Amino acid sequence: MSTLSEDIGAFAPGHRLEHNGNTYMFRHLTLSDLAAFERENFRARREALRAMRDDYGEEAWLVRLDDLRRDFDRHRFAIENDPEAVKSISGILLVLRLMLQVGDDEINTLFRERQAELLQLMNLTLRESFPRTLAKSATESGEKKTTAPS
Repeated sequence: MSTLSEDIGAFAPGHRLEHNGNTYMFRHLTLSDLAAFERENFRARREALRAMRDDYGEEAWLVRLDDLRRDFDRHRFAIENDPEAVKSISGILLVLRLMLQVGDDEINTLFRERQAELLQLMNLTLRESFPRTLAKSATESGEKKTTAPS
């Protein structure tokens, strides 16, 4: 049996962050992680669209919903096709949850207490995983520093 994925793939040893006696491993995203990101990205956009239903009117809203579903079918919400999603706070937290395999409370605590290091390691891991697509991240492009979620 090949150990290629353990040597260089998604299950290879990742970057590490030590915090409060815990070691967090930044692993490369697996295909199931990428699918989870895509589904969650779509879900968040669908919820945002639903919140604006009254603003559009029924007919226009249904057209936008159909467009959204069509974009999902075309994989436009995949991480490699929507690198802007990784620049939003919700996208960052989702990627961290998938990479570190920990819950929201733990991610939020890490984000508050070790934000700069956390983002640096996340961006490094993403660049290693998607060298062409995510070559320049939000935190490296000079954008305003994000704030911890409450």
